[in-house]
Amino acid sequence: MLIAEFFIPVIPTAKGRPRFFRRGNFVGTYTPKKTAGYEQEIFVAANRYARENHISSCYEGPIAAELVFYLPRPKSHNQKQRSRQWHIIKPDTDNLIKAVYDAINGIFFKDDSQVCSEKAIKIYATDTQSPGVFLRLEKL
Repeated sequence: MLIAEFFIPVIPTAKGRPRFFRRGNFVGTYTPKKTAGYEQEIFVAANRYARENHISSCYEGPIAAELVFYLPRPKSHNQKQRSRQWHIIKPDTDNLIKAVYDAINGIFFKDDSQVCSEKAIKIYATDTQSPGVFLRLEKL
């Protein structure tokens, strides 16, 4: 049964590594601004979808996730490179997935550990399509 299915028009960004700082003997961590901003955009879009579709509580069972990341094509690509669909350079798919899961934690599921099955695809956006993330969540 479908939990959510929607497209978020945002340039996919990988989850950045936490940064550390020191103040005297205290060591703290923070999320890089680029990652925090990206996760906030995903959160806002997911929250809007949940409100519009009257999803008020988190599903607590196993979940199957399907994610399609449409990344922008570099303007420097020649004609041969433009014929390629697959995005085979960085960012890594697992880091893209982690950023999305962290952003939607608490909206559709209590924790991303509930995702038991996942399919992720990383491709170039076409000339007529905007970069973004397509997300589909189903109950198992």
